[in-house]
Amino acid sequence: MIEFQVDNKNQTTDFVVDADEITIGRSSNVGENHIHVKDPAVSRKQATVRLQNDRIRIHNHGGPIRFDNSTQLATDESVELFLPVLIQIGDSQITISAVSDDPRVVVNTVLNWVDKIQSDDQQASAELWDKYFRRLIAFTRKKLANLPKRTSDEEDIVVDAFDSFFRGVRAGKFIDLNDHDDLWRVLAMLTARKVSREIGYRLALKRGAGQIRGESVFISSQNSVAPGIQNVSRELLAAPDALLEMQDNIGQMLDVLTEEQQEICRLKLEGYTNSEIAEKLEVNERTIERRLQLIRAEWHTLLESE
Repeated sequence: MIEFQVDNKNQTTDFVVDADEITIGRSSNVGENHIHVKDPAVSRKQATVRLQNDRIRIHNHGGPIRFDNSTQLATDESVELFLPVLIQIGDSQITISAVSDDPRVVVNTVLNWVDKIQSDDQQASAELWDKYFRRLIAFTRKKLANLPKRTSDEEDIVVDAFDSFFRGVRAGKFIDLNDHDDLWRVLAMLTARKVSREIGYRLALKRGAGQIRGESVFISSQNSVAPGIQNVSRELLAAPDALLEMQDNIGQMLDVLTEEQQEICRLKLEGYTNSEIAEKLEVNERTIERRLQLIRAEWHTLLESE
């Protein structure tokens, strides 16, 4: 029996196949001894894998197959390898390993990781990190796509999410981690919470040395007690998960604005004063203050409609 662990942005799936010959490809209706890879960069019939005792023979029918030692297998080439094997096809990583034909010996990778992490096994933590770090970075980058770049970037958020996960596993908080789908849901949930807090934090920041200003910058310089966006910021910070439910990312708040209003928002978040923005856009300062009043009104309408 052979286990295939497929990891890409569309799937994280384990396949255990009891056969001497298995096909790998994008086609979904080939048969039971086929590994369906949901990746447009993978050919419909990418490769054939034949089991030969403690090794496999891979014959490539499609585009290049890359290995973790930086070598690659071209079309119509074959190679014999000892198990386990890690290959890269398109954007997909596929780990191929042997398992016993005794079902009691087939190890559930996720449960094994959880058990070892609870025992503070650093190797298990490193393996889980290697498998999910790249995917969580892409997930976080998408959420932060429309925010100005800062020193606290997506890597910091993912590191923080992993730390929360490892501490939660050791404390026995996550009891329903039975497979890779369960594991991804928990990691994505923790990361989404970190993202929402980061968004709320950025929107609430006061201007500091080299820092981005927060939502308080949208209050009129002529009326420092105007409620405007500042109160909205407090509501979002009080319930950061609600922010992600209201918007897939901060871009949805910008989408309700005109291009000129979006540019004013970005400049305010980057720390420019009203007079500096007026100079950049070649208008007078009073015009910028009127635009900010319209932005406050648009965002209040958006929040009230949710």
